[in-house]
Amino acid sequence: MSTDRYRLVLVEGKYFYAFDKPVPQIQIAILKDTWGSPIASLTPLEFEKLQVPMGDVGEICVTGDHVLKGYLNGTGNAETKICVGDVTWHRTGDAGYLDTTHRLWLLGRCSARITDKEGTLYPFTAECIAQTFSFIHRSAYLEVASKRILALEYLYPPSDSELLSLGNALKSISISHAIRLTKIPVDKRHNAKVDYPALRKILE
Repeated sequence: MSTDRYRLVLVEGKYFYAFDKPVPQIQIAILKDTWGSPIASLTPLEFEKLQVPMGDVGEICVTGDHVLKGYLNGTGNAETKICVGDVTWHRTGDAGYLDTTHRLWLLGRCSARITDKEGTLYPFTAECIAQTFSFIHRSAYLEVASKRILALEYLYPPSDSELLSLGNALKSISISHAIRLTKIPVDKRHNAKVDYPALRKILE
């Protein structure tokens, strides 16, 4: 999903990434969020039963001619591939939902979902707020030791007023700490998605 096909939008005081409608070559299904648990081969009916209603948040899965049937030596297939009849679906590991116009709303990595006394929160709620500030290069939101942590990587040293503005913008999401890191680790495969397990090890 290239960055030229989505935009940052503000809805009811919260920021989200909104994608255009999927191109005809791609099919999208939103499944119940069971990321981390392999799913065996399914019949089309079984696959349909795993899908959530329109507007509900779940795990984004895609299929199309561009989707690989599997990886080299099968590494990662059990975690990311679902065989539905003769069709291979790819589990992206991202959470999101489809609205009534079939636009895709992206909420962040399933594995970074936070559920605590404050409720359920996906990382983009915080990360999108941070990314609206010009001095932020990358941000990542996760729970460590029962605390909501926002890690920040700067493009340049911000002024006091910029930091104050960021702090005010983040008040609505009840973070425990905002921590500056020299570099936030990313997935080595495409140098874009945050490597949350690696980041967790740094923060712990």
